[in-house]
Amino acid sequence: MAVPAVCERKEVVMRQGIQTFRAPAVGLRLRQQVVATRRKPLSTRLTRLMGIVLLAAIVFVLSVSQFFHWQITQEMATVAQLQSVAQVKEQNHKALLDERTALRSEQHIAAVVGARLNMYRADLNKQVHHL
Repeated sequence: MAVPAVCERKEVVMRQGIQTFRAPAVGLRLRQQVVATRRKPLSTRLTRLMGIVLLAAIVFVLSVSQFFHWQITQEMATVAQLQSVAQVKEQNHKALLDERTALRSEQHIAAVVGARLNMYRADLNKQVHHL
């Protein structure tokens, strides 16, 4: 069984042989190199093409949003018109219900029967009862 011993220089010593192991050290040079690297500028043709594509996308999005805004406005106007028609119909319905209630009342029925058929409600005090 091998027992490793660690020295100051991070060398691993084993009974069978000596192996040197050093951990990779990240120094300041690597960071300086990362910061110092620059990207290559884009070509003018590519920049112009990207601008045109971006402008076309913006125009397309604005056109689609205007179309949807127009459609929503049209639907809101239609809904407002339908609500006003429904309100008028509701008022007519209430008026017809009131008229039906008046036509079904006993006073109205007695007046119509009296006028058309010449029939009147008999007065109970003036009736003659034969036994």
